[in-house]
Amino acid sequence: MPIKTMDDIEREKHKEERGKMRKDISEDINDVIGNINILRKPKKEKRGFLGWAFWIIIFLIIAMVVLNFFLGNIWLLKFFIKNLF
Repeated sequence: MPIKTMDDIEREKHKEERGKMRKDISEDINDVIGNINILRKPKKEKRGFLGWAFWIIIFLIIAMVVLNFFLGNIWLLKFFIKNLF
């Protein structure tokens, strides 16, 4: 078994502290890069039930307005043609 001097113990302690510091710094850098999405594409938010329901309701309202516009105009045209002749 080799004999360790105080200098050897100090050197090992210093290496352990530097290794721990490097590990902490690299974890902090990875957290920062991970949070602001520098290297990764941002994740798309998945639509839940309320997201899909919102778009379905909007589509139905638009469809009703368009159908009402065309069918209402046809009914009015027939009504006025009957009254004119």
